Amino acid sequence: MTTLRQAIRIKREGERSFETWRDIDLGVIVEVDGSVETGRPGFVWVREGGQDGGITQVFNAKAPTLTGHPVLIGYGPKEPFRRQILDTNWEIIATHPDYDGDPYLPDHHKTHEWPDGKAGRDPVTVYGRSLAALRTYPGASGLTVNVAPYRYEEDGSVVTFAGHAGYDISGSQPAAGLARYVLIYLKTIDNTIAVVDGDTTVDAATETPLFPAPPIGGLPSAWVRLDGATTSITESDIVDARMILNEITGQMLAVLNGLGAVESEIDFEISKHFVEHGEETTKVLAILEAEYDYALSAHVVQG
Repeated sequence: MTTLRQAIRIKREGERSFETWRDIDLGVIVEVDGSVETGRPGFVWVREGGQDGGITQVFNAKAPTLTGHPVLIGYGPKEPFRRQILDTNWEIIATHPDYDGDPYLPDHHKTHEWPDGKAGRDPVTVYGRSLAALRTYPGASGLTVNVAPYRYEEDGSVVTFAGHAGYDISGSQPAAGLARYVLIYLKTIDNTIAVVDGDTTVDAATETPLFPAPPIGGLPSAWVRLDGATTSITESDIVDARMILNEITGQMLAVLNGLGAVESEIDFEISKHFVEHGEETTKVLAILEAEYDYALSAHVVQG
C-alpha cells in the first residue's frame, strides 16, 4: 500500500518530469553569523554543491528552517521565478540510519537553546515551575497533592527523597467562609513530607492569607491555598515555594541583609565572650544560639 509520503513524492517527481529545462541543485541549510535567516523575510542561507560549495541566500517556503537540513534548490516555475528551496532532499534523508519513512526532523537542538548572549531562532523558555525536583502538584482526587522526588545533602551525605503520591492535606482545611495557605515541605530529619498551617483569613478575593514559614531544617516545596469549600486541588491553588526557583526581590534582599547584620553582631559577641569570660563561654554560646534562631525565624516570617 502506498503511503501518503510516497504519494506526495511520486506526484512531485511527476511534476519535475515536465520541467526538464530547470536545473535543480543540491544544498544544505547553514548558519551565517549564528543564524540560518538572512534578514530578508522568508530567505535562508544555503551551501550549494557539497562541503566546499558556495553559500548563498534563497527563498524558503517548502522545507524546515533547520541547520544541516538537506534541500533541493532551483528557480520557481512561476512568477516571480526566484531561486528557492523546492523541497527537502529526501534521497539524503532516506540514507539516515533512523529514517523509517515518516517525515524526518533532523537534530535541531540549537534552535531551541538559549545560551548567554545568543538565543536560538526558536528558543524555549523554561519556567521554574517546569523543574521537577521537589515539585508539589495536584493529586489524583480530593484534597491530595503529589510531591516529586528530590536529592539533597544532609550531614555530609546525599539523601534521596523518593517522592510522595497522594499526600492528604484535608486535615488542614479551614471552616466554611475561611481560607489559608498550607506549606508543604520536606522534613530532612526523617526524609518525609509534612505541613505547616497558615493563619486563616476571610475567604474573599480581596484577602490574601499569610504564607507560613518552614521550620528549621525543612525544605519548602509549595504553599497550597485551601478554603472551606475546596473539594479538589488545582494548579491555580499552588504557589511554588522552592527557594532555588525564586527571584531575589528587594524584600528578600532586605531579609538577607537583616540576617547578615544579626550574624555579624553575634560573631562579635561570641569573640568578645571568648576573650572576656573564659569558662562561661559555653553558656554564652547556648544563649546566643537561641537568640540567633529566634531572629532567623522572625526575619523569615516577616520577610
